[in-house]
Amino acid sequence: MSRSCYSFFYTSFDQAKRIIETELKSDGYKNVNENGENVWKNGMGFLTAMKYIKIEFVENQKVNIYGWVRPMASPEQNLDGIVGALPKKQVLKTINKIGNAIR
Repeated sequence: MSRSCYSFFYTSFDQAKRIIETELKSDGYKNVNENGENVWKNGMGFLTAMKYIKIEFVENQKVNIYGWVRPMASPEQNLDGIVGALPKKQVLKTINKIGNAIR
């Protein structure tokens, strides 16, 4: 698996969870279970790569947010590099928006 991970700190778990879900839904992500994993997915992969975000609350009021894209019939790719730059930038924009909102 090739995923980018970004960590953010929050003050209130309930508030952070609510903000995260609201931001993801407003950006068109849907909560799905894919390959036994709970992730947020945007797109079907026809015109651009499918976009994924995974939320993982860890200790000390920290949340890890994983982001990646998966082009049609290809393995997942982290958010680095220029291949698939547009969907990667869109995922990163959503992650940064979440990070700024929960602080």
